[in-house]
Amino acid sequence: MNAFLTYYFITLAYCILMAARRWNKDVRAGGLGISPGLDTLALLLMCWALAPVDIFLTWVRVYKDAEEARRKHADTHNSLDGMSSDEKIL
Repeated sequence: MNAFLTYYFITLAYCILMAARRWNKDVRAGGLGISPGLDTLALLLMCWALAPVDIFLTWVRVYKDAEEARRKHADTHNSLDGMSSDEKIL
């Protein structure tokens, strides 16, 4: 039971921190924006499932971006290798 409560509170804290970042980004000048009340209630009920999914999707996005950057770097590096020394402009 203690392990479940510990997991619940850790995931709740993570979800509320991520939601607070989004809320701060969405609020317009003058205090107009969204009301986080319903979002908070949903987080209280579903945080145990939302946090692992969010962490997994973030990891996938970071890995995809790194893979894309690696491919771009490899393409740039390979395209310069095929040129003669007179054609290389750095």
